[in-house]
Amino acid sequence: NDMPFMPPGFIINTPSPQALNAVERYDGCADAHAWLNILHGLAQLYNWSDEACLTIASLRMTGRAQTWLQARHHADWAEFQESFLERFGETKETAIARFEACFQYPGDSPKAFADRYL
Repeated sequence: NDMPFMPPGFIINTPSPQALNAVERYDGCADAHAWLNILHGLAQLYNWSDEACLTIASLRMTGRAQTWLQARHHADWAEFQESFLERFGETKETAIARFEACFQYPGDSPKAFADRYL
């Protein structure tokens, strides 16, 4: 038998390709709260670590969500979730209000302005 010894109750929490594919791709347009809830439910079901969740989330991003993710570094899963919902979790109403309130401060670089509002 070439299988390593595993103590009773030991759970391997490395995502399988099937489990990974159960997490829909996220393009930045779909409901961010629903997407995160599905990922969270699968993480509980498969006993994924926070590190695994962060990796899976990054692998399932496409389009503008992927562009957003590549421009940032998230120290941990909690920080990612907060930042993700801040960027993609708003409603139409809150997006309109945020857009109406945005302005560039005198002396702000275009990057500083974009970092605050995009």
